[in-house]
Amino acid sequence: MTTIVGLDHLTLMVDDLARAQRLYDAALEPLGLARLVDYLDPEDEDEAGVEAVGYGGSDGRAVLWLVQGDPPTTGVHLALRAADAQAVQGFFAAATAAGATAHRRPRPWPIYRTGQFTAMVADAHGNLLEASAPTVPAAPTASNPPTASTPLAPVTGQATATGQASVTGQATATGQASVTGQASVTGQATATSA
Repeated sequence: MTTIVGLDHLTLMVDDLARAQRLYDAALEPLGLARLVDYLDPEDEDEAGVEAVGYGGSDGRAVLWLVQGDPPTTGVHLALRAADAQAVQGFFAAATAAGATAHRRPRPWPIYRTGQFTAMVADAHGNLLEASAPTVPAAPTASNPPTASTPLAPVTGQATATGQASVTGQATATGQASVTGQASVTGQATATSA
């Protein structure tokens, strides 16, 4: 008989709940998570002296809790699913603007997370928050221009990479493009087969 165990919730102790709330409110919003529960008045007898906030999704269940306490939780790596690469980029931008330290900028991870677009930040206690989506970033527009951390590699036909292929800027392949070993493009590269 196989038993499947589901994760009910995760609690992180923090030494400055207000600071942690600002970061987690901002970082989790692009991922579709919001603060659902506030236990911020330790005098309220229903809250048993606990200062805490809980985050969750549209089902109304708090799955991530921040609790004021000492010692703070350190060294946790929490990976969260994002709807798409834009949500990952939104997570990273919001988290770093709210005080998180950039740990891994948004980009595809061809070796460790094949087919994933991922970003990672660290909170004030070194806990790592990761957002990951099974897509590549949306094509740049006038309001969302490409940056060094926003690769664009549209492919029509077939593209194969064996090893590592990295694009900064724009690379377009029409027909078949193949990389064996390591290829790196800075600027613009175009490959068209006859």
